[in-house]
Amino acid sequence: MSLLRSLLSLLVLTLQYSTAQKVYECENSSSDVCVLVGVEHTPNDEEPIILPEELQFVEMLNGNIPKIDEDFYNEFGEPPTNFTVTNCNVEQLFVSPQFVHLNATGNKLKTVTINGKMSYNRLKMLIVSRNQLRRLPNIKDLTQLEHLDVSRNIIDFIDLNVFQRLTNLKVLNLEGNRINSLDGPFRLGKLTELRLNSNELQEISFDSWNLTNLAIFDLSLNLLMYLNGDDLREPFPRLRYLGLPGNQWNCRALPKLLATLQERSVRFFGDVTRCGKNWTTVQGLCCQDSYVNWVTLHSQWEIRKLERRIQTLNDTLLADLAKVKDEQGTQITKLEQQIEEQEGLMVNMKRHLMSMEGLIEDLIEELYLREVESGKSSKDEVQKDAEEKAPKTKLVY
Repeated sequence: MSLLRSLLSLLVLTLQYSTAQKVYECENSSSDVCVLVGVEHTPNDEEPIILPEELQFVEMLNGNIPKIDEDFYNEFGEPPTNFTVTNCNVEQLFVSPQFVHLNATGNKLKTVTINGKMSYNRLKMLIVSRNQLRRLPNIKDLTQLEHLDVSRNIIDFIDLNVFQRLTNLKVLNLEGNRINSLDGPFRLGKLTELRLNSNELQEISFDSWNLTNLAIFDLSLNLLMYLNGDDLREPFPRLRYLGLPGNQWNCRALPKLLATLQERSVRFFGDVTRCGKNWTTVQGLCCQDSYVNWVTLHSQWEIRKLERRIQTLNDTLLADLAKVKDEQGTQITKLEQQIEEQEGLMVNMKRHLMSMEGLIEDLIEELYLREVESGKSSKDEVQKDAEEKAPKTKLVY
């Protein structure tokens, strides 16, 4: 009877322990991808979660995991190489260096943590679309990245310098943000697809761009009014498709732009919806006809191009001047070092001379004492000799 009671107590304890823990299993055991549905783990949960271990491909759907940090991946034993987390209310996400592909679409991401002290030499694809990011993640060291999707967030500014070391990047999707400004040089030799559609760009300059393999470039659904086709030649020599619809084009500027594109066999698509009131179309693109507006835009564009060139020249001159100053500074520093060395040698020589002077003085004094002593000895000997040679006089009393 006591044995039966012990077994029942053990069974109850086991059931309580398993109930306290949240155990999740793969929904599709036959596939290489482990699909985990409805995983819940909040910072207030005291109960641990149990996840399948040693998996390469994991997809988490429709859960509630506000924070995914480094400790969370330990529940898998080792982080998977391909990780997808969708519709799980994730607000904070740590990117593991073990990842090859990471897809965090459709969450509430505000923070994506990439540890600058770790090596991310495996990550090739990063997708964080449809979230609440206000700035790009710290991607500058993801040198092996080939595909980056940050679409459908609330980013309003892009510093293009952040892409400088992403030399393997082929696809960049910035669609559907609030980008109104792009700043800095943009030179990526392997980039083939760039999507900037559905943003708030009113103008864009390609003076410091060099995307030699770009084939697809989507600028549709922005606020652009003017674009010079000649400015697209040098930065994009292999361009094959340019997205233009949904902007605020000036009708008088469009014919030259479209003629330049047709000359290069670059395809473009027209608007698929009706144009607004008082709008017209040029080869299927909605536009507004205003001569004054066109002259103003063209003049402003050329003036800004000239300003940018002057600024570039000014920056180059400043850089050259700084270089000359650096070179002169280096030479001056070397001269100062040589002077300091010479001064050090002079001090040592002076110290040596003072030492020699002391020795000479000691030597002179010693010689003088010897001479005095020698002279005294000679005088005594002479006096002695004189006394010996002098005749002895006998005194008579």
